Amino acid sequence: MKLNRSGTPSIAYFKAYMKLVMNTRTCSLEVAREVTFENLFERDPLYLGEQAYQNFQHAHQELMT
Repeated sequence: MKLNRSGTPSIAYFKAYMKLVMNTRTCSLEVAREVTFENLFERDPLYLGEQAYQNFQHAHQELMT
């Protein structure tokens, strides 16, 4: 998935991204979370901005339930 840096990625975007990672890599949610964090945030929570990181965390929480 291509990330357009002009806006803040939504919770739905992060959920879809992590689901895609889980499906293509046949991995757990925790592995998908790490892959997403590495690929999109380059291991820096503020790389895409504070709101994007909060959306990422909310998406992870929603997928856990």
